[in-house]
Amino acid sequence: MASKPNVIFFLLLVTITFVKTQILGNLLGNTVEGLLGSTEDFALNFTERTARFGFESDEHKVITEDGYVLTVFRMRKKDCGELNKTPVILWHALTQTADDWLAAGINGSLAYPIAGECHDLWLANDRGNYYSRAHVRLNPDKDSKFWDYSFDEIGRYDVPATINYILKYTGEDKVNFIGFSQGATSLLISCSERPRYCDSKVNVFLGLAPAVKISNMKSTLLRVVLESLNQFKGILTTLGINEVLARGGATQDLTGLLCILSPTASILCGAGAGTIDSFHPGSITGETWQTELPNMLEAYKVSDPSWNHMDMAYSQNINTMIFPKVKEYLNYNKQ
Repeated sequence: MASKPNVIFFLLLVTITFVKTQILGNLLGNTVEGLLGSTEDFALNFTERTARFGFESDEHKVITEDGYVLTVFRMRKKDCGELNKTPVILWHALTQTADDWLAAGINGSLAYPIAGECHDLWLANDRGNYYSRAHVRLNPDKDSKFWDYSFDEIGRYDVPATINYILKYTGEDKVNFIGFSQGATSLLISCSERPRYCDSKVNVFLGLAPAVKISNMKSTLLRVVLESLNQFKGILTTLGINEVLARGGATQDLTGLLCILSPTASILCGAGAGTIDSFHPGSITGETWQTELPNMLEAYKVSDPSWNHMDMAYSQNINTMIFPKVKEYLNYNKQ
């Protein structure tokens, strides 16, 4: 039987979705979308955001073995001449897109300094996010089968298809892979499902706050959300709700509206992120990773004792806390 908090969350989710699609859509038209698009970056896509700071990007389409059409961005600084040969892939976390590698701005986001150092930078997108919401046969708005996947398929199909495409396009033999949270998990799945794949096609793998298990997560809110979605998946599908965090959907509109209009937006949104994240020092040590991953070169601990999971994508201190170590390994050549 579903717990009381889970039932409450489910009813709230359905109510918000109904209000957004049936009431706001009829009464307010594009008002909500207009408000959310009023900030400088909110309505910009990936290529538009990078162009604001002197970077250029190309959009590439990758088709997986099971028919999903993925969008991958190639990003470079305009004044770079010849790029460093080994391509670098940035792979985002759960519910994110390539945009999140730009979210902390020019002085905080990891994508800018990597491209600024003239690395051949590629930014991937999971199947199902708004950049990869396509399939050769299935319609995401009509076919619920489009959404019948998990991170297993991302690791089994999306990652290899993306790596193979980049290597073929550039003519290089290997890539450097940087994955945040589930992005790191995705490559680990690829290495497990396709023996010797990583040895032959990946030079260095950098896992930023790599997530493998969530059984010991400390965030009560996130646990309730995940358990609710899992328990009520069948009901949500029957109601035609396949995307619960869709771009332009109820959750994003409500969150975006609060963060833009409230005079205490930074406090509210910061507190909200804190309830999703949870700092758990000492949970995973270097010894743990060395046991599971015998080829590990280093287990690097960020010097800031308050550094947490979400900081890997959104902190203003990424360039000082993370990039120096990333830069060190991007120049590493596996023998």
